[in-house]
Amino acid sequence: MSYLTRFLALGNTYTIPISDQRFNDNFGETQTAFVRVPGEDGALDHYGIERAPTGLGTVTASFMLYSDAKPGMEALRDDAMAMIDWGRGLLYQQPSVLSDNERFVIARASTVTFPKGVGAMIDTVQQVNVTFECPRPFWTAGGGGALWGTAVWGQFTWGGTGGAGLGGSGDPELCAGTQTDFIRENAGKATTVPVITVDVASGESVTTIKIQRIVDGAVVDEFNYPLALAALDKLVIDPSRLSIKKNGSDAYNAAITTLRGRWYELPPGDSSIRVVQGNAGDESTVTLNYDTRYRQ
Repeated sequence: MSYLTRFLALGNTYTIPISDQRFNDNFGETQTAFVRVPGEDGALDHYGIERAPTGLGTVTASFMLYSDAKPGMEALRDDAMAMIDWGRGLLYQQPSVLSDNERFVIARASTVTFPKGVGAMIDTVQQVNVTFECPRPFWTAGGGGALWGTAVWGQFTWGGTGGAGLGGSGDPELCAGTQTDFIRENAGKATTVPVITVDVASGESVTTIKIQRIVDGAVVDEFNYPLALAALDKLVIDPSRLSIKKNGSDAYNAAITTLRGRWYELPPGDSSIRVVQGNAGDESTVTLNYDTRYRQ
């Protein structure tokens, strides 16, 4: 059985007791958009064949505190209550397969309560109920808060060769000529969103570039940048934020097109990636960085 292990924020750590621990999350709950059409059966699905998005994630947990005396229990309650003052951090769980890496989620402790009742022996035994709110409702494989830079809300260390096993691939792919095909694996169990970086080396250039995902020969995702990139240019495409930056500055342009409103996603398993450039002499390096996501 999986269980929560700890909550880390602002350099603080709360180790979550396993005693009688129960927890649940809503990461498998989507925000559908059905609308009734007067006079017609059923309803209109605004998302069509697309997956419905998830909303604000929550993890609810309950566990027990034990102490030999009232002063000790007061201290244990204070330790648990302190989490609400720590702000946003990382909540960790150990999957049921104990050899698997811990999984974590960005979270904030929004509620900590201590149920009381007549006859309850709360001086020695205390139930604790905690609600964590999670802006990114999925668990990420990895482990070790140090992977998140100097602060848990700061720089994210991506997977692949440079990411200490967070999943995904940070491996650069040299793309020369008009078409380059390669494979990237999403080893998780949920759809993930890559950050796509295009680097142009000294002495090289790109007339136009498209980054596509191919399924059974058909293009299902495409980011089309129909503008030129010069030597030493860096283009960073972040679909989760609908952000495009060139050399650190906003580069959003009406000429840029995508096939879908979500721009670009990688479902679980292998994805066939195709980079299409405008001329045979074009050359760039394309990198897809992404995390490995789980719904449980």
